[in-house]
Amino acid sequence: SMAMNVLIGGYYRRNSGAAQYSPTFGRGGNAALFSVEILDCDASTSMTVVVEHKNEEDTSWTTLATLATMTSGVNTQTASAIKEQLRYAITINGASASLTVYANILAPAWRPY
Repeated sequence: SMAMNVLIGGYYRRNSGAAQYSPTFGRGGNAALFSVEILDCDASTSMTVVVEHKNEEDTSWTTLATLATMTSGVNTQTASAIKEQLRYAITINGASASLTVYANILAPAWRPY
């Protein structure tokens, strides 16, 4: 039988409040539209997603784009001059470790310029 994900998106829990990182992925174009849809959010909670990038030889990540304090709907940010490797740094903002945001981090829409 075929496995199926029942939910779109995922639940992101605050825990210690430190950033939680996605796997590294490769650049698909020189520019992109990054989108995060917030489907549900605990009260007094928000989500910040920082898109970080670097070239393969770089030893540290830098910020490419920030989608900050999101609480509802589809949130977008464009970026250009994108380096070779990317990752998402996800932070849940709030006061309690159990605070959770239900969100769908969408695939980037890549552009050639």
